[in-house]
Amino acid sequence: MARLSKEPDHLLADYGHKAGKYPHQTVKNIMYDWDARPFLLARRLVEAGVRVVTLRDGEWDHHGGPQSDIFAALKMKMALLDRSLCALLDDLRNRGLDQDVLVVVLGEFGRSPKIEAGPGRNHWAEAGCVLFAGGGLRMGQVVGETDSWAGSGWCRTGRWSAGETAHRPRPLRRPSLRRIRHCPGASRRTGPPDRGFPSRQR
Repeated sequence: MARLSKEPDHLLADYGHKAGKYPHQTVKNIMYDWDARPFLLARRLVEAGVRVVTLRDGEWDHHGGPQSDIFAALKMKMALLDRSLCALLDDLRNRGLDQDVLVVVLGEFGRSPKIEAGPGRNHWAEAGCVLFAGGGLRMGQVVGETDSWAGSGWCRTGRWSAGETAHRPRPLRRPSLRRIRHCPGASRRTGPPDRGFPSRQR
């Protein structure tokens, strides 16, 4: 199933393999060819029955610096990622897998809403975004929101921060995590492992 040579050349081109270049995260003069093969391999893996497939893009997170241009870098990389991701979703749908396979796209956390010296944006845990596609979910939804500065999560009871739980919009978070566990076949009643032992939700 790892033999991509069995796939037609036009399909790999549709995925955007080597369709452009993008710079290193911290040194803008170092350029890489975009490799779309992992996206096509992911489809082959789930088609063969693999329950969970993880793709990682990049070797490090993006920061500003004297030798980098985070804004130009992301403009180049996001266009390439968008092409490969759309091709993956189309491929899954054409093969009738889109209702069974949940595609989740996310980073490790959000980025500060304020541009800082470098220029760049720092780590920011209070707000971020996640893309869900397939998995039997209704598409075209926007779930949750932030304040006008995209700096804090927002719910009906007002602002909440990463260190507070009183106003955390739990109805938005728990179904999402439950859906991620459910798609690979985990029981909806079984939570994530706790010290090596499965836990049950009360």
